[in-house]
Amino acid sequence: MSGGGAALVHALTPVAGVLAPDGDAFLGRRLAVGDTDGDGRCDAVATSHTVNLDGAGSDGVTWLHRADALLGSGDPDRIWTWNGADDSVQSGRHAALGDLDGDDLDDVVIGAYNADRAGFSRGAAFVFLAADDDGRPAAEPVWLDEASFVVEGDDDYDYAGLSVAVADAPGDGVPA
Repeated sequence: MSGGGAALVHALTPVAGVLAPDGDAFLGRRLAVGDTDGDGRCDAVATSHTVNLDGAGSDGVTWLHRADALLGSGDPDRIWTWNGADDSVQSGRHAALGDLDGDDLDDVVIGAYNADRAGFSRGAAFVFLAADDDGRPAAEPVWLDEASFVVEGDDDYDYAGLSVAVADAPGDGVPA
């Protein structure tokens, strides 16, 4: 999905024990699809960069819905969010799925262009390899600082993570 094709929903509320958006959350601002669990079916990542699990600020939240959830309960299988002191990292403004490590499982990349881990608005892209998923219950969020690895901006106002993508640019079967 490109541009502003977002669904307007209202605040975070518990749904079957999982926090789900339902306010001015812009759920679906970014959608990405791929196969994160190797079952050959399409899984989807949906983001909302303007919400926070504790209701304050705009840390952003990213939800993974595997094929079974998309076809059944609708409850997310994984939730990623920020747990730092900064309340406006806006993680999930952009997200992407793609196999970064060659294991035939799509990995998740979450952009947080306002992350201030090493300076002011340097931004970051948080990479979660599918192989590193610890299988915790969906109601327990995965914090962005638990990423398999992080790509950060070098200087203040770099806004790294403002846009993220996964592609096989040289066409050799390995994403660049």
